[in-house]
Amino acid sequence: MKKELVVIGCSFTEAYSCEHINGIRYVHTSDNKMPGHVRYDNLEPYKVWGLHVAEKLNLKYVNLAKSGAGNDLIFAEALDYVSANHKKIGKVIIQWSGILRMDFEQDQDFNNQWIQLNPGNKPSPGFERMYEDIISVLHKHRIPNQTSSMNGWLRKVYSLQNIFKQLDVDYHFVTGILELNESMGYYDWDFKCAQALRESQYFDLIDKKRYIGWPVYSGLNGFCFQDIIRAYPENNDFKYWVSKTDGHPNKLGHEKIAEVILNEI
Repeated sequence: MKKELVVIGCSFTEAYSCEHINGIRYVHTSDNKMPGHVRYDNLEPYKVWGLHVAEKLNLKYVNLAKSGAGNDLIFAEALDYVSANHKKIGKVIIQWSGILRMDFEQDQDFNNQWIQLNPGNKPSPGFERMYEDIISVLHKHRIPNQTSSMNGWLRKVYSLQNIFKQLDVDYHFVTGILELNESMGYYDWDFKCAQALRESQYFDLIDKKRYIGWPVYSGLNGFCFQDIIRAYPENNDFKYWVSKTDGHPNKLGHEKIAEVILNEI
């Protein structure tokens, strides 16, 4: 029996379905007709990077990613699945997400087991953000901030790193996105986040050989998925994006991400 390649992350990793109706973006979990493929409006369905990697490594593809997932959800999915299934896993690749995202687990009786918040994003004009009252309270108390968010993420990275080593699971980490802070009024957000990362007690404890793109921020000579598929609007170059207004990877983007990952592992 083939061992598994388990990938976990957010929409940069999920095989999802997206359609725009009257200018509003709707994202759903893909059906099982073409597992491992993104269905985006009228584009031909295309493979996500995880399926490319699984096929190249001759591993069974298991994708637990969820659009909008924050690092709490990613950590929980990884720990739950790997602790129960580590004997049949060939490799795990964890794609960490934006550090401002917050996830809260609900009772299992709910259809959606997780509430997902993103205090860093402004709602689109005329489109009220869910849980606005909760987010406004968080902003009032400057929660989350770059220090608390950075430490919260790094604790999860360090914990999973050691759990995987204890279970003798082959793994790699990578970062998908570095979200801009649009709504908290913090100046120079990326610079301050990179500084908080460098100053954290966990910085030197992360296994650099197992973290693709470490230390994540380009200012620290690291990279994430957004850097791999970067657009150049001045040249009208969006070849790795699904559209000029949507920076999620298209067919070429997923192929490029898979190429980088395979070269790194």
